[in-house]
Amino acid sequence: MAEAHLWLGLLRCDDPSEHLADALKLDPNCEQARQVLVEWIIGDIEYNQHELPSFYIHDPREDLAALDRAADLLAGASTSEETFRQKLEIAELRRRAEGWLAAHPLPGDFAKH
Repeated sequence: MAEAHLWLGLLRCDDPSEHLADALKLDPNCEQARQVLVEWIIGDIEYNQHELPSFYIHDPREDLAALDRAADLLAGASTSEETFRQKLEIAELRRRAEGWLAAHPLPGDFAKH
């Protein structure tokens, strides 16, 4: 059953992230579901940060919560080169989000120069 949810997620049916999460619930060892979920989180946050240092798209506080989720997902992952790369990328994205928040601490100050 985990494989069915994996494929529904990979094919982006309905709510693809939810399908991948369901695949992990059914089979916590489903590395492909884990890595794809993490990669989607990373991709979303990379987009939110692509205008730095001028401005931050979206709220970096929400991105930090998503990065926590990605790190939690990787906590159960095997030690592969891909997992190592994703952990490094999470650390860099976290550094950028925290840097923006340090310079722009007010709520709603994420899209200002």
